Amino acid sequence: MGTTGVGKSIEAYAKIRNSQKNTENTAINHIIYNLEYSFTELTKSFTYRLDEKRKENALWLICMVLLEKLYNLATKDNNNFSLIAKNHRIYFENENSSDTPENNIFSCIKKYRPRNKKRTGKKLFESIIKLIDNNDICKSIEDILKITMNLMYCVNPKNKNYIVFDNLEHHIELNTQYIVIYNSVLSDLYKFIEEVTSNLTKIYDQIKKDESWRAFKIIIVMRRTTGHLIGKTSEHYATKFLGMGNDYTGHFDIWRIWNRKKKYIWENMLIVVKKNLYSF
Repeated sequence: MGTTGVGKSIEAYAKIRNSQKNTENTAINHIIYNLEYSFTELTKSFTYRLDEKRKENALWLICMVLLEKLYNLATKDNNNFSLIAKNHRIYFENENSSDTPENNIFSCIKKYRPRNKKRTGKKLFESIIKLIDNNDICKSIEDILKITMNLMYCVNPKNKNYIVFDNLEHHIELNTQYIVIYNSVLSDLYKFIEEVTSNLTKIYDQIKKDESWRAFKIIIVMRRTTGHLIGKTSEHYATKFLGMGNDYTGHFDIWRIWNRKKKYIWENMLIVVKKNLYSF
């Protein structure tokens, strides 16, 4: 947490880059959800659209960001798709900790081929879309998060995994609109995250035995005021969350950050202006 422009995102990304300790040499997976922007349509072989009722619901807009990241993660070019499916069978199916929709997704991942993206990508996207319950945003977000975490684990069970929720603020931008994220939405999202991690802890305890904590680290980046607003809706969750969080207000030299941003913007804008002038 922290005030505007103090370097919260910079610090979160630094924690991922510099997560190695001592002589430990562990590879890292990470996924970053930028919740500053969203969309109502997602096209991957075919188009999935939010209906009018859900288009201005902040939780559904957040869900769309999570949905896109899950598909992109599943179809990364450097993935060993057969190995991912094999790991899922060993660690989840054989332990009876996965359900039919999840097994279907990993079956589609095994069959996915970048060179035949139109057909295999469509089947994979169809299986992922089935996680969406149009009448239950809670279940939809929890199921997407659960599959995302299990997929990250199956890419390489020896890796460390980081999930970052960045720019979680009072609104989410949709085209030219700013959809308000109410206090209750902030509280609900945190509860969904806690619910998923709580349920998966038991599964990862079986998989990684006494070191299940190594499987995942979840970082939520938000302004100080946003963090405190959670408490007005749910004291229990806010107390627990704020007790675990770090306030980076004053941690960095804010004027140095702003000057570097100004320099970066000025230099890049100057390049664009020069190019436009020379184009005449």
